[in-house]
Amino acid sequence: MKKWFWPLMWLGVMVSGGWLFHEAHHDALLTAPASDSLAMERSAADVPLVPIADVPSAQDAPPVPELVVYAQTLLGTPYCYASTNPSKGFDCSGFVYHVFEHYGYDLPRSSRLMAREGREVTPEEARPGDLIFFRGTDPNSSVVGHVGIVVAATGEEPLRFIHASSNRTTPEVKYDSLVRHYKERFVSVKRVQPAS
Repeated sequence: MKKWFWPLMWLGVMVSGGWLFHEAHHDALLTAPASDSLAMERSAADVPLVPIADVPSAQDAPPVPELVVYAQTLLGTPYCYASTNPSKGFDCSGFVYHVFEHYGYDLPRSSRLMAREGREVTPEEARPGDLIFFRGTDPNSSVVGHVGIVVAATGEEPLRFIHASSNRTTPEVKYDSLVRHYKERFVSVKRVQPAS
């Protein structure tokens, strides 16, 4: 199936107000394991989405389900350095910038500057819509060089995120997990607030 089918299907369920499987499958959705061997290549159907009723209504919480669902509609968009244009493609910060701008957030354009925004939370406190930051690929540098959007439920192991990956095999917007080289490069998780 096309990569856009499941995110659009989910959006249809959200819009119609149908949380048919919420009670029966709530725990299964929020605790679906991400095996290390499959963590690098995830399809939209593999990553649990969080129903609105399950998102804490804290004052600093972004419109999480809508923001994450919108990000998922961009799965498969090609990687394009220095772009925020979905018809051309995205780099990592361009993807995050585009998604958050769509919901009225005023974020800086680079991952390094984005990392200065918001309030830091632990990986265990992370929730969908939070930003996750990594060092760049240079092992001798501690400077933030990559960013993604958390899509996993709070406390889920390993933490899952959506990002524009420049990976040579699949340079596109895709899912990954906080394992292997991403775990080694992990810097922080930040929660940002909408522009006032």
